[in-house]
Amino acid sequence: MVRNEVHLIGRLTAEPELKYTNSNNTPVCNVVLAVNDIHGGEADYFHLVFWKNKAVNLCEWKTKGDMIAVTGFLKTRSYVDSKNIVRNIVEIIVDEVDFLGFTKKGADANEQIPELDPEHKSQEEYQMIHDALSNEEDLPF
Repeated sequence: MVRNEVHLIGRLTAEPELKYTNSNNTPVCNVVLAVNDIHGGEADYFHLVFWKNKAVNLCEWKTKGDMIAVTGFLKTRSYVDSKNIVRNIVEIIVDEVDFLGFTKKGADANEQIPELDPEHKSQEEYQMIHDALSNEEDLPF
């Protein structure tokens, strides 16, 4: 079976903002993820879409510059901009997200940090990935 699947590790380029759909008040969050080129070149930027609890948790726990790992699928759509020009966009609809490294949010010792999904890599594995990627790494934005 052929499957449209994307795995990325990168940093949020802006503060996540929680919005709600007009039709049924479903939480949604659109963000851009900066992913460094493995050869040290410029970063690539990907549009991500989080729905429901994933959107709420992302906005509650993560901030600009924080590192996350996502798994999702590519989705293309079109829209008409303010100048009546049809625009096409490719987005990644996020199925799974893991929060990596440390964050500015939740720094209060009394706040609880969400548990990782037990079916995913352990925190130690993600911390090793984070440490390897963040050594001498500048944010691409």
